[in-house]
Parts: sequence; structure tokens; C-alpha cells
Amino acid sequence: MSVYRVYWTDFGGEPFAEDFGANEMTVALGRCTELRKDKRISFVTLVAEDPNCTSLAGVAAPADDYVWEKRRGGRK
Repeated sequence: MSVYRVYWTDFGGEPFAEDFGANEMTVALGRCTELRKDKRISFVTLVAEDPNCTSLAGVAAPADDYVWEKRRGGRK
């Protein structure tokens, strides 16, 4: 199962992707570095997904009793 995926496009807008396993983060980062040096490539990004994640995807709404407070210096 892939955990990391590198996406890239050429200057013609053609999309490409390459998958990497859970123990291949360094290899995936190296592939990104190679692609970024290639003058024929216009866009490179790396994404990751934890296949063992048990929570819901995305951002959850805060609980009703959650109160946000800025703790650093600033206006009050």
C-alpha cells in the first residue's frame, strides 16, 4: 500500500504521479528533488496518507465548550 505520492506536471500541463511505500519517505523526497531540478517540470508536490488513521478525514468542528484565547502579547 502506498503512503506517499509525488505529483508533478510538465509545462504542457500533463499530470504524472508516482507512489511510494511507508518506508520510502526519503526516496519520495529524493524524487521530488530530482523533479524540481528538471527544467521540463513546472510543478512538484508530495502528499501523504496514513493508512492506519482511524479518525475522520478533514477538520472537525470544535466542541461547544471550546473557547479560543490568544495567549501571546497583543490587543485585549
